[in-house]
This record gives sequence, C-alpha cells and structure tokens, in this order.
Amino acid sequence: MQSPQMFLQPTSLQMPSRTSMMQMPEQTPTQQVFTADSNLRGPQTMPDPLQQQIPLMAQPTYAMPQMMQAPQMWGPMPQMQMPMPYQQPLGLQQMQAGNWMQEQAAMEQQFMAMRQELQELRQQEAKQAKDLELKTAEADLADKKVEQAEKKMKDADAAAKQLQDREQRVEDQAISAVRTAKAQVSQAQTEVKQMQEELRQAQADAIQARAAQAAAEEQVAKAEMLQAAQAQSDINKDVLGALSSVKRSQALEAGTPQ
Repeated sequence: MQSPQMFLQPTSLQMPSRTSMMQMPEQTPTQQVFTADSNLRGPQTMPDPLQQQIPLMAQPTYAMPQMMQAPQMWGPMPQMQMPMPYQQPLGLQQMQAGNWMQEQAAMEQQFMAMRQELQELRQQEAKQAKDLELKTAEADLADKKVEQAEKKMKDADAAAKQLQDREQRVEDQAISAVRTAKAQVSQAQTEVKQMQEELRQAQADAIQARAAQAAAEEQVAKAEMLQAAQAQSDINKDVLGALSSVKRSQALEAGTPQ
C-alpha cells in the first residue's frame, strides 16, 4: 500500500519569488483550489487576495511588460491513479482533508504576507512619489532663488558699471579741472612775473626821477644862494657907501664955522 502523501502532493507547490510576483500580470478573479473531495464536487473557487482593493492614499499603477508571462501558480497535476472516494478509507480521507487544510492555511498565510508586502511596497512608492514631489518643489524653489540671485547679480553689476562710469567721468572732470587750474596758475605766475618786472621798472624810474628832482632842487638852491649872496653883497656895498656919505657929511659939517 502506497503512502497517503503521494495522493496529496502536486507536482509543484513552490510559490513564485517576490520579484516574479511583482512582475506578474493581472490574474483572473478566481483560482481553482483542489480539495480532497474534488472528484465529487468539482473545483471550488476562492477570491484572490491580490485582486482585492487595498485602501491607500494613492495606488500606483504598475506597468507590466507585454512579453513577460506569469509563472504558473500550479504545475500540472501528476497522473495518479486515485481511488474513488467511496473506495478510500475514512481515516485516509480525514488525513487528506487535514493536509489540504494545512496547505490551504499555509497558502493563505503566504498570500497575506505577499499582500502585506505589496501594501508596504505601494506605501513606499507613494512615499517616494511624495518625496520626489517635495524634491521637485525644492528644486523649483532653488531654481527661482538662483534666478533671483542672478538677477540681483546682474543689477549689482549694472549698478557697479554705472558707478564706475560715474567715477570715470568725475575723474576725467577732476583731471581736466586740475589741468585748467595748472594752466591758470601758470598764466597767473607769468602775469605776476610781468607785474614784478613792471614794478621793478617803475621803482627804477622813480629812483631816477627822484635823483633828477633832487639835482634840480639842488641847482635851484645853489642859484638862490648865489642870488642871496649877491644881494647881500650889494646891500653891504650900499651900506658902506651910505656910511661913507654920512661920514663925509659929518666931516664937512665939522669943518665949516658956525
């Protein structure tokens, strides 16, 4: 008698890997589950946990490649000569049902784990999308700040250029004013020299004039002194003549009898 497990184990019960489950296209709403009494009641259906709607803030859409084919959840059932249910002992049927229930519970746990993992991946993707949106907003804000900084820099450059041009004009005006002042100073110095020369000439002329005037005054004084001496001499002569006449007159009067 064969072992009961040979009637319970299908050819492939391995679940697809995490990567292959993420790349699987959409499954049909129901999947066939074989139970111990499937020969009597036929295949039963159960809802796929992966197809249920998970309430999230934002559910991203996964683009599945068209060329990829989903791995089969179940391999082909082996060709086994299974006895009819009415021919199987009751203990064997109970054992088979218990094994199938354990396998179904394990599969449900795997489906729940996969569902939880998918939910976490969707949450991570939503978080990454939100982070990307924040980063994009920060990048836009940084671009605006850069544009504002560039505009301020251009305005500062323009203001600096205007200030430099104004300083250059002021410097040119100052240089021109200095040159004009130097020319005026040189002209004034020339005029001062001319005035000094004229002053020296005037002083020389004045000295000569004073010398000539002094010489003329001296000549006049000498002439006046000569005239005065001549007049004094004439006066003296007249006085002497008068005295002589008086003496003669007195002598004559004294010699004549009364």
